Amino acid sequence: MIARLLAGLFRANVTICTTIVADDSEPEARARGMALIGGAFSIGFTVGPALGAYYAKVGDFTTPALMSFGLSLTSFLIVLVFVPETLPPVSPSRIN
Repeated sequence: MIARLLAGLFRANVTICTTIVADDSEPEARARGMALIGGAFSIGFTVGPALGAYYAKVGDFTTPALMSFGLSLTSFLIVLVFVPETLPPVSPSRIN
Protein backbone atom coordinates (compact mmCIF):
# COMPACT_ATOMS: atom_id res chain seq x y z
CA MET A 1 0.00 0.00 0.00
CA ILE A 2 2.87 2.36 0.78
CA ALA A 3 4.42 1.59 -2.62
CA ARG A 4 1.14 2.44 -4.39
CA LEU A 5 0.86 5.68 -2.40
CA LEU A 6 4.40 6.72 -3.31
CA ALA A 7 3.92 5.71 -6.96
CA GLY A 8 0.83 7.91 -7.18
CA LEU A 9 2.64 10.79 -5.54
CA PHE A 10 5.62 10.51 -7.87
CA ARG A 11 3.41 10.06 -10.95
CA ALA A 12 1.65 13.32 -10.20
CA ASN A 13 4.81 15.18 -11.27
CA VAL A 14 4.17 14.29 -14.91
CA THR A 15 0.55 15.42 -14.71
CA ILE A 16 1.53 18.70 -13.07
CA CYS A 17 4.21 19.46 -15.65
CA THR A 18 1.93 18.54 -18.56
CA THR A 19 -0.79 20.80 -17.18
CA ILE A 20 1.66 23.68 -16.78
CA VAL A 21 2.85 23.29 -20.37
CA ALA A 22 -0.73 23.14 -21.65
CA ASP A 23 -2.05 26.06 -19.60
CA ASP A 24 0.83 28.49 -19.28
CA SER A 25 2.64 28.30 -22.59
CA GLU A 26 1.86 30.34 -25.67
CA PRO A 27 -0.05 28.40 -28.36
CA GLU A 28 2.96 28.36 -30.70
CA ALA A 29 5.23 26.97 -27.93
CA ARG A 30 2.71 24.43 -26.59
CA ALA A 31 3.46 21.77 -29.21
CA ARG A 32 7.19 22.01 -28.52
CA GLY A 33 6.62 21.63 -24.78
CA MET A 34 4.40 18.59 -25.25
CA ALA A 35 6.97 17.12 -27.65
CA LEU A 36 9.67 17.52 -24.99
CA ILE A 37 7.50 15.69 -22.46
CA GLY A 38 6.84 12.92 -25.01
CA GLY A 39 10.54 12.69 -25.81
CA ALA A 40 11.38 12.36 -22.13
CA PHE A 41 8.88 9.51 -21.85
CA SER A 42 10.37 7.80 -24.90
CA ILE A 43 13.86 8.03 -23.46
CA GLY A 44 12.59 6.71 -20.13
CA PHE A 45 10.79 3.77 -21.73
CA THR A 46 13.91 2.92 -23.74
CA VAL A 47 16.66 3.48 -21.19
CA GLY A 48 14.74 2.47 -18.04
CA PRO A 49 14.37 -1.26 -18.72
CA ALA A 50 17.96 -1.48 -19.95
CA LEU A 51 19.23 0.14 -16.73
CA GLY A 52 16.99 -2.14 -14.67
CA ALA A 53 18.34 -5.23 -16.41
CA TYR A 54 21.92 -4.05 -16.02
CA TYR A 55 21.59 -3.34 -12.30
CA ALA A 56 19.72 -6.62 -11.73
CA LYS A 57 22.62 -8.47 -13.35
CA VAL A 58 25.41 -6.56 -11.57
CA GLY A 59 23.75 -6.28 -8.16
CA ASP A 60 20.85 -8.16 -6.70
CA PHE A 61 17.17 -7.78 -7.53
CA THR A 62 16.64 -4.98 -5.01
CA THR A 63 19.09 -2.67 -6.78
CA PRO A 64 16.74 -1.80 -9.70
CA ALA A 65 13.91 -1.10 -7.25
CA LEU A 66 16.12 1.19 -5.20
CA MET A 67 17.35 2.95 -8.33
CA SER A 68 13.76 3.46 -9.47
CA PHE A 69 12.81 4.83 -6.08
CA GLY A 70 15.81 7.16 -6.10
CA LEU A 71 14.97 8.51 -9.56
CA SER A 72 11.32 9.01 -8.60
CA LEU A 73 12.30 10.80 -5.42
CA THR A 74 14.72 12.99 -7.36
CA SER A 75 11.97 13.87 -9.85
CA PHE A 76 9.59 14.74 -7.03
CA LEU A 77 12.16 16.97 -5.33
CA ILE A 78 13.05 18.75 -8.57
CA VAL A 79 9.39 19.58 -9.20
CA LEU A 80 8.86 20.58 -5.57
CA VAL A 81 11.84 22.96 -5.59
CA PHE A 82 12.02 24.31 -9.14
CA VAL A 83 8.48 24.33 -10.56
CA PRO A 84 6.69 27.52 -9.51
CA GLU A 85 3.05 27.77 -8.48
CA THR A 86 0.97 28.75 -11.50
CA LEU A 87 -2.33 29.59 -9.82
CA PRO A 88 -2.87 33.17 -8.73
CA PRO A 89 -3.35 33.66 -4.98
CA VAL A 90 -6.96 33.52 -3.83
CA SER A 91 -8.19 36.35 -1.65
CA PRO A 92 -9.86 35.28 1.64
CA SER A 93 -13.20 36.74 0.53
CA ARG A 94 -13.34 34.34 -2.47
CA ILE A 95 -12.81 31.17 -0.41
CA ASN A 96 -16.49 30.86 0.50
